[in-house]
Amino acid sequence: ERLQALSPQAQVLGGLTFQYAALREPGVLALPDAEHRVVFGELTGGRTPRVRAVQALLRSADINAHLSENVRLDIWRKYLMINCNAGVCSVLRLPLGPVLADVNGRALVEACQREVIALAVAQGIPLNEADREQTLRENEAAGWDATPSMLRDLRNGRPLELETLNGTALRLGRELAVPTPINRAITATLAPWAAGAVNHA
Repeated sequence: ERLQALSPQAQVLGGLTFQYAALREPGVLALPDAEHRVVFGELTGGRTPRVRAVQALLRSADINAHLSENVRLDIWRKYLMINCNAGVCSVLRLPLGPVLADVNGRALVEACQREVIALAVAQGIPLNEADREQTLRENEAAGWDATPSMLRDLRNGRPLELETLNGTALRLGRELAVPTPINRAITATLAPWAAGAVNHA
């Protein structure tokens, strides 16, 4: 949205990445996961000559680049996962495994997911229950100790992606008249730590 505001939409592609990364120090990332993917495509859908050319260029640089037929849906599928995982795990201060094993933790994740689905549908994005169930399966396969990056940042006193993740759900909820009480509670709970470590003594 921000890029489109600065440049004609025809010059902007949609895209997302899939990789596990940890900030070791300023300017230095650790990438322990061997599977790194870049997914991108035309915001209007389809595979045009220019996205094929971009894919070829990326692959020539040994980048695992994939074309999407519906990149807007793919972006929302990723948002469905990272919004709810990051928010709920950070509020509970627990990795994914213990959160999903607890009936109340799992219920929070599922309620958050349904809010995200409602936001997507209100914008004409066909996110649905099958996507939600697939996300839960991927969460369970991630391992007991899998930790969202926002939880790691919280533990280490770093600034949080709260406004980008759960704050975006709040903003869209207001704009679209879609209730987002779970995202509101997550945002309110984590707001004191959003800028990084603070002294609460």
